[in-house]
Amino acid sequence: MAEYDAEKDYDERSKLAIRRNEAGNSSQEEIDYVMQKAFPLLRSDFIDGLGEPRRAFEYLSKYKLDEQKNGTSLSRPLLCAIFLLNNLSDKFMDTARHADSENNIEQFRFFYDFGIGSQLVLHSIFQAEEGLSDRGEDTRVSFLSHVSKKLSKTTGEMVEEYLRMKRDETDSLGLLREDPSGFLLLDSLVEKVKADSDLRIGLHTKKYVLAGAETSRDLYKKIYEIAAPLYPEKQSK
Repeated sequence: MAEYDAEKDYDERSKLAIRRNEAGNSSQEEIDYVMQKAFPLLRSDFIDGLGEPRRAFEYLSKYKLDEQKNGTSLSRPLLCAIFLLNNLSDKFMDTARHADSENNIEQFRFFYDFGIGSQLVLHSIFQAEEGLSDRGEDTRVSFLSHVSKKLSKTTGEMVEEYLRMKRDETDSLGLLREDPSGFLLLDSLVEKVKADSDLRIGLHTKKYVLAGAETSRDLYKKIYEIAAPLYPEKQSK
C-alpha cells in the first residue's frame, strides 16, 4: 500500500538508530574520502541510473496502475516520493544494515546517514498528503500511542512530540499548496538540513545527510517530469 506506516518505520529506525549512535562520529579523513572518491563512483554507477527515463517511467506506470487496482489514487508528488523511497532511501538503509552486519563501520555510517537525509525530504511529501486528506491526526495519535508503549516518556514529552508532528505537517502542507509540484517543499527541507534547523541531525555526519537530502531532491524533480504523461490533466502542475 502507498500509505506510510509510521509505526513500522519507527520500529525499524529505532533499531538502526541505536547502532548508529554506537558507531560514533566520522573522522574528517573518512568524510573527505567518502565525499571525494566513494560517493562520486556510487552516483555514476547507481544513483544517476534511477533517473533514466524509460526505466523510471515503466516503474511509475506499473506502480500507479497496481495502486489503482487496489482502489488507491496516487497524486503525482506521492508517486514520485514512493519511487525514490523504494529505489533509493530503502536500498541505502538495506546497505547500511548489511554493512553493520559485516562490521564495516565506515560504510554503515555513510549509507545510514545518507538514507536519513533522503527519508527526511521524501517523508515531507507523505506528511503534506496526509494533511490534504485529513489523515494526519489519526496517524499522529496512532504513532504516539505506539511510541508510548515502547519508551518511557512523560506526558509533557508526548505533548511536545505531538505538537512537533502537527507543526511539521502544517508547514509541509502549506508549501505543497503553494507549489503543488512539491519542489518548493523539498527545497525548503534541503535548506533546513544545511542550516541544521530543528531537524535533530545530532550525531549523524551532516555532509552525508545533506548528500542524501540534495540527491533525493534533485532526483525527485527529474522523476516528477518523467511522470508527467501519467497525469495529462495536470500538465501545468
